[in-house]
Amino acid sequence: MKSFFFSCLYFGLALFFLSSAVSAQYFQGAPQVIWGKPLTDADLTGKVVYIEYWGIFCGPCRAAFPHLMECQAKYGSSGSFVLIGSHLQEMVPEVTDFLKQNNCNFTNFQGYNCPLAPPKGGGIPQAYLLNCRGELVAEGTPNEVLPKVEFHVKEALQRNRLVNGFNPVLDLNVPQSQAKVAMKFTSDKAWAPLIKQMEKKASKDQEVQTFIDEINVAINTELQSLKDLLAERPSEALYRTTAMLKCLKGMPQEEKAEKIIKKAKKMAGMDEMQKVWAQMQASRKKMQSGKMNPAAAGKEAAKNVKALKKVAENDSYDETVRQEAETLMKKMTGTEE
Repeated sequence: MKSFFFSCLYFGLALFFLSSAVSAQYFQGAPQVIWGKPLTDADLTGKVVYIEYWGIFCGPCRAAFPHLMECQAKYGSSGSFVLIGSHLQEMVPEVTDFLKQNNCNFTNFQGYNCPLAPPKGGGIPQAYLLNCRGELVAEGTPNEVLPKVEFHVKEALQRNRLVNGFNPVLDLNVPQSQAKVAMKFTSDKAWAPLIKQMEKKASKDQEVQTFIDEINVAINTELQSLKDLLAERPSEALYRTTAMLKCLKGMPQEEKAEKIIKKAKKMAGMDEMQKVWAQMQASRKKMQSGKMNPAAAGKEAAKNVKALKKVAENDSYDETVRQEAETLMKKMTGTEE
């Protein structure tokens, strides 16, 4: 019974922190690719996946394609979204002709049935949406499902930032001339030297200057988001802002981050919550590296749950901090409603 309890906590920790590491089976065998690049489970794990079952002789299916391509263009560059088409009717030359004429920007298979969201009886098109944990969250017509993509992509991006830190160039269109510099924008390096490197070319290249401006907008937007997060999840805001601060060294936004941190640290109970965050991240890294088995991770998770419970029940702590601790504890134990 105790080992079962620890296993539950292990998977609770994995689901909360490691959406990108929790394996889900999107494919059985190797379906025939008729357009675009081949995909594997690894390409979809941790991402929001939209699946469209369609047919060339279906008018509504063809009519939906511009909207599908627009969705892929909008969210595909985020690195947290994949759109897949599965042609279910007879394979005829018109299929590839149609995809080519429309310059389709997503992968299409012939007769692919996703084990996590298989097509149902009835007509097509049929649309299915899987969140970053591989859970089916929406199904219906394209018009019904496409509007729900944005919410789940934002959730996936938030989880990615929680695990891997914020990267200001991740969602931007990177000029080809700045591709090498852009790859150096990681969550564990200072960004000021990289921006200064680009500024040397910006005076002669407007595209580079625009890219720099977009990076600053992305950073400011993230800081505003973290500032807003203080009202709901202050310990998460503090954890993420602290991680981001080292990247902002020498930049104008450094002061904004310091103000968020200062405000969060004034809240009673914050020190204890930060210890929990640090321990959970340490467990995550060990799990990803294979240095911690499920039983050991479950025991560490149990310690974190106990620490969260202690914070949640301490009347002397800030009420928002206590509520956040309780919510986090429920997520880890799988008791969240």
